[in-house]
Amino acid sequence: MKKTLVFKYEIMSSVCEWPVEVSISQSKKSGIWTLYFDYVDPEAKAHEKNLVQTSEEFESVAEERNMDIESFCQALIDSGNKELFKLGTHIRNAPEMPLLP
Repeated sequence: MKKTLVFKYEIMSSVCEWPVEVSISQSKKSGIWTLYFDYVDPEAKAHEKNLVQTSEEFESVAEERNMDIESFCQALIDSGNKELFKLGTHIRNAPEMPLLP
């Protein structure tokens, strides 16, 4: 699956806030998902990438990136994409199962 924007959220601190765009892709060969975080800061733009295979890994990355995992799962489910719907449901319901095809 090609890189697809699936979710946007904001990180807030006591001084400022900035938007984050989350995109996702999946390797056809390995089935591993890649999460891309694009941090849009007025002063600089940063990018981070994480490889994940299990629901637990999705949850861990979400926690590290201050992203609400429930809202992320709902965005996947609401995307209208069959693969993303399945992934969002899987993350929400099966934290120990691998996500490989």
